[in-house]
This record gives sequence, C-alpha cells and structure tokens, in this order.
Amino acid sequence: MPRQRTIDRRMLFQETEKLIVEEGYHSFHFKALSERLGVARSTIYNYYAKKEELVTAYMLDKLEQVFAQLDEADRQANFSVRMKAYIRVWVQQASVHQAFDIFPVMDHHASAQVEINVEQLQQYLGQLGSRASTLIEAGKKEGAIRGDLPTQGITRLLMVAVQAPDPSLSEEEWVETIYNIFLNGIRHP
Repeated sequence: MPRQRTIDRRMLFQETEKLIVEEGYHSFHFKALSERLGVARSTIYNYYAKKEELVTAYMLDKLEQVFAQLDEADRQANFSVRMKAYIRVWVQQASVHQAFDIFPVMDHHASAQVEINVEQLQQYLGQLGSRASTLIEAGKKEGAIRGDLPTQGITRLLMVAVQAPDPSLSEEEWVETIYNIFLNGIRHP
C-alpha cells in the first residue's frame, strides 16, 4: 500500500487562507484544498475530520502569530513607535479580519474539537480588543491621543482603516498614512 504524503502545516494554513479569501467559506472544501496541495483528500482527513476543525485551527494559528508580533511591538518603550508597530501588524495581518468575517456563519458545534477551538478563539478576540484598548489608553495618558474621544471608537476606526488598504500604496506607505492620520490628523500643519 502506498504511503500517504504528509502535509506541511504552514502550507496547509496558507492554502486554507487563500481558498477562504478567494472562494469564501461556503465554497471552501477539502477537495479544492487537496488539489492545491497535491495530496489526496484523505490525507487532509488524517489531520482534520471536518472543515470547521481546519478553519478554526487556522484561525488560532493566525491569531498566535498576531500575538507574537504584538508582543514584539509592546517591547517598544515609546508610544509612537509602539503605535506604528501595532498598525504595521494589523496591516500585515489584514487577512485575519476577512477570515473572522466567516466566524458567525460557521457551525461552532461541528465537533468537540471545534467547540474547544471556538472557545479559545473567543478568548483571543477578547484579548486582542483589550490590547488595542490598552494601547489607545496609553496614548491618551501620554497626551499623544485626545482623551475626549472614546477608546472603542478610535480602535474601531483603526481596524476599519487597516482593512481598506489603498492598492496604489506600498504596505509601508499605508502604515505611515494610517499612523499619520490617527496621530496627526488631516489638517495642514
């Protein structure tokens, strides 16, 4: 009997992300994924019994990457440097937002593993919001951000901004644009 190929987890998650972004969650299935990976569908089933298990595992992995990058950003002592680093992470990981758009339509009870993953994802999302709020509050304390504006409103505007990149700008130009608008405004100096 021929040996089944193994799947590189990073490649599996990359192709999962691409399929979700290109085709949408409802069109995502193991057949298309197996074709992209050049493996039999049964090989994917050796790792994940249901698509919800794979997609939630991918989401957890993506958020763990985001947290690692935010941990690095938090090592910056200066608020302005930290803020720009956070914006850079959010811009680089903008696909996370697209992936989480499918979260409400997923079957959160597809299996015991999916339920565990969903619970962890909900905790992570709460932590992500908390970290963003903590950053904004730090900026208010330092006087870098207006204290009269609601923290949640600022956070929400930042999240919307990173999800709507200008394709005519490089990633770094987009980071600089968002940073400058949020910290310096759009008025002429």
